[in-house]
Amino acid sequence: MATAQTNAKLGDYVTYAPKGETCNKCGKPFNGFERVWRLRVEQPSGARFGPYQHYDKC
Repeated sequence: MATAQTNAKLGDYVTYAPKGETCNKCGKPFNGFERVWRLRVEQPSGARFGPYQHYDKC
């Protein structure tokens, strides 16, 4: 069975990061109204969502 290849990034959804958040991958802060990926992280506390990552830069 053939599978389709995509260049999609891994992220749960695209959103805007709250002020003061930094990129999980490069550590740089986000600009205001910059699109970011919201990443899924399984945490012991049961929280499902965690860090943000740049949409186009990382």
